[in-house]
Amino acid sequence: ELRDEGKIRRLSAVLHHREAGYRANAMVVWQAEPEMWDRCGEILAGHKAVSHCYLRAMTEEFPWPLYTMVHARDEQELTDIIAELSRLSGLENYNVIRSVREFKKSSMRFDQG
Repeated sequence: ELRDEGKIRRLSAVLHHREAGYRANAMVVWQAEPEMWDRCGEILAGHKAVSHCYLRAMTEEFPWPLYTMVHARDEQELTDIIAELSRLSGLENYNVIRSVREFKKSSMRFDQG
């Protein structure tokens, strides 16, 4: 009703993953040929443990076009999920990048004016 009246556009929630028990998190970057990007990206993005999935430009020094942010309750679950993502997507060449320290974490706010 509020949306129909134009009072709100959208309602969403933010999950604070650490407080919800997800303590093992990593960005996983995947090597894939261009003809595999869409199919593999959809597979990776469709997994419940993946919160972000991006296709990014590659360089010779960093040839990883697919990026995923994976969340798990512990390190063993994280390892298992990454292995499952590899099996489901068929992508065997990947690199796990763990955070060392968080300097800032905030939601983006844009001026509407």
